[in-house]
This record gives sequence, structure tokens and C-alpha cells, in this order.
Amino acid sequence: MNTALAGHTIVVTRPAAQAEALGRAIEAHGGRVVYFPVLEIQPLPDQSAVVACAGRLDEFDLVFFVSPNAVEYGLAALTASTRWPPTLKVAAVGQGSARALAAHGFTDVIAPQSGFDTEAVLALPEFSAAQIQGRAVLILRGDGGRELLGDTLLARGARVEYLGCYHRACPATPAQALLAPCERGDIDALSLTSSEGCDNLLSIVGPAAMERLAALPVFVPHPRIAARCHAHGFTHVHVTASGDEALVHALITYFGYTPDMNTSVPPSASDSSSPTPPEVATVIEPAANVAAEVAAETSTEATTSGVAGEPRTASAPTPAPASPPSPAAGWASGWALLLALIALAAVGVALWQGYAVRQESVALRAELAQRLKQGDAIATAARTLAQQQQTVLGEVQGKLDTLEAKVDATEGQAAALETLYQQFSRSEEDRAIVEVEQAVTIAAQQLQLAGNVEAALIALQGAQARLALQDRGQLGALRRALASDIEHLRQQFTLDIPATALQLEQLLGQADALPLAFAEELAPTPRAPGEPSGGGVANFARDMARDVWRDILSLVRIERMDSALEPVLLAPGESRYLRENLKIRLLSARLALLARDGRTYATDLAQARNWIERFFNTRDPVVRRVIDDMLVLEKLPVRIEHRELALSFNALKLFQARAGEVAAPRGEANELPNDAANTLPPEPAHESPHAGAAQPEPAPQP
Repeated sequence: MNTALAGHTIVVTRPAAQAEALGRAIEAHGGRVVYFPVLEIQPLPDQSAVVACAGRLDEFDLVFFVSPNAVEYGLAALTASTRWPPTLKVAAVGQGSARALAAHGFTDVIAPQSGFDTEAVLALPEFSAAQIQGRAVLILRGDGGRELLGDTLLARGARVEYLGCYHRACPATPAQALLAPCERGDIDALSLTSSEGCDNLLSIVGPAAMERLAALPVFVPHPRIAARCHAHGFTHVHVTASGDEALVHALITYFGYTPDMNTSVPPSASDSSSPTPPEVATVIEPAANVAAEVAAETSTEATTSGVAGEPRTASAPTPAPASPPSPAAGWASGWALLLALIALAAVGVALWQGYAVRQESVALRAELAQRLKQGDAIATAARTLAQQQQTVLGEVQGKLDTLEAKVDATEGQAAALETLYQQFSRSEEDRAIVEVEQAVTIAAQQLQLAGNVEAALIALQGAQARLALQDRGQLGALRRALASDIEHLRQQFTLDIPATALQLEQLLGQADALPLAFAEELAPTPRAPGEPSGGGVANFARDMARDVWRDILSLVRIERMDSALEPVLLAPGESRYLRENLKIRLLSARLALLARDGRTYATDLAQARNWIERFFNTRDPVVRRVIDDMLVLEKLPVRIEHRELALSFNALKLFQARAGEVAAPRGEANELPNDAANTLPPEPAHESPHAGAAQPEPAPQP
């Protein structure tokens, strides 16, 4: 058994469930252990948040465990009802949490190899801004805790969500369990593993007992915990590495090289031959304590040097029998005594000042610790209040959005009601004028856009009938203008567009049945007038020979192809393309008819008729009738310039001006005629899109 810690008692302040491992390690080296838990880990009474988060694990990219307690309580709760996603990565602060995760089957854990705190984790390349930006991170921790990790990840672009999975509380540990052995002098060292545990220690033992504990050496695993220990009055704080082995090694090193081991060394050799302990722990002592020790060492050295500098004869002088003592020796002894008294007074004043400064420092540290604790509580309450305020603000914003939507709907309804009010507040005459104006506008649109004279006449006649119900003299000029425009439209030529389109459709259907010119068969040669006919073998033989000769002659056909008036000989494939091109021309002519494009309409029909006269059998009655129909259709005036309804519009404007009403603009469709220009420019002539793009020329003549 190793006895490096034999005769030394160490206080372990970890939670009861986690203190046994450290206690066994200390006892294995011969030390005694006093278990004094200052922190208690409890599961959360309400696990609803953990259960709800377990169903959303696939939404996160990384889960962060801040301590082994987070692994013990959080991982069990998350995996109780669902399986861990295989792509979800895990990270930990230190190797203790990493080992706890490894015990649950996690082999790829992101954790620092040194440092073992939030700063070391944030320094890893996996948590740089380029790697963590846009990723969802779940942090499992106890209630409260530092916000450095989450705030830094948020600043680097990550989406952070906290999940509390356990509760840290101050246990009801009796203070006498620690104070009784401390008063007997049985306590040699104290270990603290968290800042909150340091605060709880002060709460359990009280400020008065804390002053007695302040002289004990304290071993902590992090400088932040050491700073909290100094704030509570501890004067000997040792910062060790993380883990139980590092803490035990620091204890062995500390107790193995205490000053008691060197008391037998002579003062003359103490400065040169005293062993130096290996630097395994960093000792952090306050400046006031160091100053007090320096003052004590200075006063001790002054006293020692004053006594040693006197000669032996000065302390026990032997007067000469022949002469009295020298006066100079008496004066020297008096000055030495005076200097010794002054030195003792200076040492006393220094010790008193050091004691006063130490007492003030202890009081200030206790007050500072109390205020820090209060500040943490206030900050936690402020964060909770801020979260509540954000929730309330979100609800208020939602209500404001709903109110804005309702206000917009109310404004729309008010506008509709205003329109209805204006409509119903008009007089009968005003409504009649508005209806007449709409009818005249519709008639003008039908004439300009569609060329539909019949629809324009119907609209104008409806307006005239509406005015007939108003027996007022002011409307006489408007009625005369409407009558003039109606009479003019009745006298204009009206093209029957549907009938013409139907004729083109019929011609299109006959295109496949028209016979080609080169497919015409020659008429049989008639019998000569004097040629005998009758029975007999001789006549039969002659008739058969003549029929055979005629069949031979029909195998050869000679025609003139050098004349443009003669039909063109086409291959079967070319004849199919010819019929398709003829259909395209007829379709293009029909589209030009509907678009009122007279030039394209006439050009397509003329080209189609030219192909029929050139390539088809013009002696066939069907072909001849098709050509005649095309000639008639070509002469139809598709583009007819109608006179604009200037008289009606001018009469409406004159009536509105006399009534004191300025007509509001009604859009481009209603701004038809005016005094300066009452007609629209004629539509420019252009080729139909079907006429130029899909009209391959027929096959060339052989």
C-alpha cells in the first residue's frame, strides 16, 4: 500500500454519488477522507421539456454535454423513448464527460485534450465560425450555469438551444461534520471542484467558521474556482489539472515537500541544499498575505542581526581592577537597547497592520462573494424576465398583426360602402349619362378592336333606348349624335366574318381530295369509222392484236414540260408536301381574316390559288369550283375603316361640361376619340406569323 498521504486528512466536497472514487484514490495512498458534500445533484421534477426535446433530436446537428452529470441525467432521459440519430454528433467539455459518453457507446466525441473548460472547447477547430455557422446545437446542462458557450456559438452563427436536465442544490450537510475535526486540528487540506460548491460551503458553515477554514490549503481544478475561493478568504489555493489522478498527485506532491521535512538542516545550508518540490501545482496567494510574510521575515532578520553583532564582552564586561569602566561602552549598550526597542515596536505595528488588513480583506471577500451570488441571482432573474418579456412581445406583435389585418379589411369595406353611397346618391339623369357613356365606349371598342359593326349597333341602340326614357330637352343633342352614328354604321359594308371563315374551312377540307394534274389518265383511242367489227376468228384475232398494241402504247406517255402553263410532274412524296403547304396557306388566310389583316389574307389566298392552278387538274369540276371560290374570297375587303363615334363622344363631353362635371380618365381603352385626333391610326400591314415561318416552297420542276 502506498503511504505518501499517511497521516493527512483531506476533505472531499463532491456530491455524495461522485465522491467515492476520489475518496478511494486518496485512501489508496494512505490518506484519510472526510466526506463533506457541498453540492447535491437532483433530477428535474418536471421532465416534460426533456421528453419533448427527445422527439426533435433529428433537428439538431450537435449535442453538447457540459458535465458527466449532464451525461448521466440527460442522455438517459433523451434515449428513454427514442433512438439516438446516427448522424447526430456529441461534444463534451472535458475527458470526464468524454469517458461517460464512451461508457454509453459513443466513440467519436469532440472534446479538448487539455484545458477542460469552455474556453478550450471554443478554441477547437470544430467550433470555429466557418464550421459551426448555420448548425443547430443543443446544450445539455443543469439549471443556470455560464452562458459563455451558448453566447459565443450564437455570435459565430449557430442556432443554440438549452435543455436543463438536472438541478444543483445546496445539501443539508451539518456544519459540525467539518468544523469539529477542524477545531481538533485533524484537517490538513480541502478540495473544491466548483464555484457553486465554494458558495455553498460559505452558506453551510457561516462567515465565522469560514475564517478558521481560510488557513487550510485548498486544491481546485480551475483558476475560476480559485478566484472564487480567494473571494471567500482562502489564502492557500492550489490549481491542479483536471481529474482525480491529477488532484491526488498534487496532494502527494504538496505533503511530500512540506517545510517540516527540512527543520534539521542548519541555517547556513538551508539556502543552498534544501530540496525543491516539483512544480505540479500552482499556488495562488493574495498580495496582502505575501506582504505580511515579507514584513515578518524582515523584522526577524533585523532582530537576529542586532543580537549577533554585539561582542561577547559587552554582555558580561569584566572591569579592570586598576581602572573604572569606559563611558563609551555604556553609551553603546544604551543605543543597542534603544534600537532593539524601536525594531520590536516596528514589528508590532507591522503585525498589527497586517492583521487589520487581513481582517478587512476577509470581510471584503465575504461581502464580495455575497454580492456576486446576489448578482448571479439577479442576472438569472433578469434573463428569465427578459425571456418572459420576449414571449409577451411576440404575443403582442401577433395581436397587432391581427388588428392591422382587421383594419385593412375595414378600410376596404369602407371604400366599398363609399362607392355604393356615391352610386346610390346619383340622380336618375346622372346614371343614364353614365350608362350611355359606357355603351358608346363599348361600341367604339367593338369597332376598333374587333370590327364588329353589329355589336356596335346593338350598344348604340341600347344607349338610344336609355335616353328615350329621359324626356328632357338637354339630351336632344346627344340623341341626335347617337342617331347619326347609328345611321352611318347601318350604311357601311358589313363583312360576314364567320361565314367567310367557314368557307375557308371547307376549302381546307377539300385540299386532300383535289386531283393532281400529272395523275390524269389519257382517253382511250376511239375506233375508226370504217373499221369492221364482227365475229369470226379473223376479226377476233385482229381485235386482240389491236388491244395489245393499245396497251403497249399506253405504257409510254409523251408531254411537253417546257411550257409554264403545263402541269408540273411531282413525285408522290413531293405531292404530299404540296398539299400540306396548301393547307398552311389556307390556315394563314383564315387567321389573317380574324385579325383583319387584309394584305396577308389576299396574299395567302392568291398563292394558294396559284398552286392549285399550276399543280392540280384544272379540268376537274371540283378544282374549277375551288378556284372560283378563291377568286371571290380574294376580292372581299377584310380591312374596313369605320368612322369613329366622334359625334357621340363630343356630345357627351359637351353635356358633361355644361353640367359642371369633369370626366375622370377611364384608362387607355376608354380614351378613344378627342378633339385633336378622333381616329386611331390604321394597323400596319404585316405578314401573318404562319405565312412566313411555315411555308416551304414546293418541289422544283424536274
